[in-house]
Amino acid sequence: MINPQDIEEFISNHEVLSGSLLAFVTSLLRLWRKPDSWGNRLIDSALCMSLTVGLYYGINQVYPLNPNVALGIGSFVGYLGTEQIKEMILRFWTSRTATAGQETANDRLE
Repeated sequence: MINPQDIEEFISNHEVLSGSLLAFVTSLLRLWRKPDSWGNRLIDSALCMSLTVGLYYGINQVYPLNPNVALGIGSFVGYLGTEQIKEMILRFWTSRTATAGQETANDRLE
């Protein structure tokens, strides 16, 4: 039987790992009713885990964070999922490149 005190101790000692596990579980629960195969669900959930760790350490290099923030990042990444995050990145990238291209076209007109 799992003791709740052991879970609390694990979370308080391994925040980043706990955040990535939270992303995994949240992603699995989000994909539970989708008709995808179990392999696709596990791959998406594993990618959410790695995204959580990467985002936490990437942000932590620029802005030092409390390790408890990894739990919030994990739940956010697991809730969104890799497909939604990919769409957000592509939308951001195309808006940046489109405005950059328009600025150079406007500069050429002047």
